[in-house]
Amino acid sequence: MDSVIRERDENLMLIEQNMKNKAVPICQAVTLPALNELIMKGVEVTGGKIEVEVYSKKYHIEIKYHGLKGIQCASSSYASRGLYVNGKQVSKYKLINLLSF
Repeated sequence: MDSVIRERDENLMLIEQNMKNKAVPICQAVTLPALNELIMKGVEVTGGKIEVEVYSKKYHIEIKYHGLKGIQCASSSYASRGLYVNGKQVSKYKLINLLSF
């Protein structure tokens, strides 16, 4: 997994990035969907409402989970053509929108 996005409104998304159309290694290809399932099940059971403790302070948060997104690029730059999200080709503007909650 390359990125975890979480912002102030408690939106959460996992990102796997692949540049130059490289295949995801098998260990990641199995682990990432499993992690995604675990998070989805946890959100389902808790309604996304959890309590975490950081530096002896408790925080109550309500996660809005947006899933695991596989972002693939045909080159080494997102400015180029050939952008895919979960196997579907998208424009760079669609990608920006997707990552902007």
